[in-house]
Amino acid sequence: MLIMNDEHLFWALPLWRFVIDNGKEMCTLMDFSVMGPFVFHFIKRNYQQALWAQGLSRHSRDEIQEIIRKDLEAISRYLGQKPYLMGDTVTEVDCALFGVLAQFLWALSCSPFRNIIQKDFQNLERYCERIKNTFFSDWDDLLEK
Repeated sequence: MLIMNDEHLFWALPLWRFVIDNGKEMCTLMDFSVMGPFVFHFIKRNYQQALWAQGLSRHSRDEIQEIIRKDLEAISRYLGQKPYLMGDTVTEVDCALFGVLAQFLWALSCSPFRNIIQKDFQNLERYCERIKNTFFSDWDDLLEK
């Protein structure tokens, strides 16, 4: 599960942010006004190189979406109706997975990954809500600041 998270799911985040979306959504949330274009271009170029070396960006968009869909399906099936991946207790794997899935759900509002989770794998959305409400009860308050 951790390998899937680290080798596929995680890399879908910068792939969406810097390559597919070209930073549009991210730039509306962050202030790049001081050295904006230069800094963003530098970050984007570094991620493009890393994504090519990692291998995910060597696939077509449809292939990438299918890879991520299959990963999400595997996690969804494994989770089933359990509160956490290993049962009733949160583990390191839950924490790592939450870090990525939470970004799919709440930080990439325009991405297809969010739509896939919300449409086809609602148990993953409930799983993330459960972790958020249990361990980050001040989440919404902090986002308003």
